[in-house]
Amino acid sequence: MEKTAILIDSGYVNAIYQEYIKVKINYQKMIADLSSRKELLRAYYYYCPPYLSEPPTDDEKIRQSNFNKFLFSLRSIPRLALRQGKLEKRPDGFKQKRVDIMMAVDLVTLSSRDQIQSAIIIAGDSDLIPAIESAKNNGTIIYLYYHKKCVHDELLNACDERIPMDQKLWQKWE
Repeated sequence: MEKTAILIDSGYVNAIYQEYIKVKINYQKMIADLSSRKELLRAYYYYCPPYLSEPPTDDEKIRQSNFNKFLFSLRSIPRLALRQGKLEKRPDGFKQKRVDIMMAVDLVTLSSRDQIQSAIIIAGDSDLIPAIESAKNNGTIIYLYYHKKCVHDELLNACDERIPMDQKLWQKWE
């Protein structure tokens, strides 16, 4: 049976949720569905905690508390590894830092050590293309799950298989 890893960019999933599909995901269902015909090595969830100013506002404290509860629920999912990036405040909003690099390092490491034969990626950023090309050169098949209005064309072209995430698929993971 093909061994796979699932790499989930939480910033990407959150952007799709907020902008296009208002269905909250049950990550345990999602991971089970995505790996149903494969042997799951591990799922990786890349995230940034909410931004906290100094001192934090009451709203930020509530957001942090809710986020901590969410992380606690994720920790109960078998074979799920959490990878924490950093949220950086900029004049034009907030930006995730380190997430793409962590995804790239994990993908290249797993594929170069022959720990996986396939990788399921949920992301939309073209920064992953060099890592995807490296993994493909190591013989790893790359499956990209994406939203059609929120993905870079070059990323689509770099992957072996492309599966659009529509409302029906998200409802399956609800």
